[in-house]
Amino acid sequence: MNPAEYSSKNLDHLGTVATVCKEIGLAEKIDRIVGVDPRQKVTCGEAVGAMLLNAPGFVDRPLYLFPEFMTTKPVEILIGEGLKAEDFNDDVLGRTLEKVYRAGPEGIFTSIVSIVKIPDKILFRF
Repeated sequence: MNPAEYSSKNLDHLGTVATVCKEIGLAEKIDRIVGVDPRQKVTCGEAVGAMLLNAPGFVDRPLYLFPEFMTTKPVEILIGEGLKAEDFNDDVLGRTLEKVYRAGPEGIFTSIVSIVKIPDKILFRF
């Protein structure tokens, strides 16, 4: 009998960011606006979610290093099952940024924030 193998990944504050993205349905809303290419493993919504996770700290690095950032993160928990760090390569992110640009980032943002109802459980009270 083989002993169970365990590994750990660094979650930091990313669990909070990912939870908010999931609670508001960010990936699904973006996919509805820009469309989904069935040939892609990572949708535009998932790629935008990954870039939001990256926003607080890895922003000055080139896109081709993005999988390096994701390698230390629990990608399946934060973004979606079946996804791996290497799925978020510069081609995927570049295509996503191009689609978002063509669809109009301001319009996408406005569409999302105008229909999002933030659940009470994720509001911070001071």
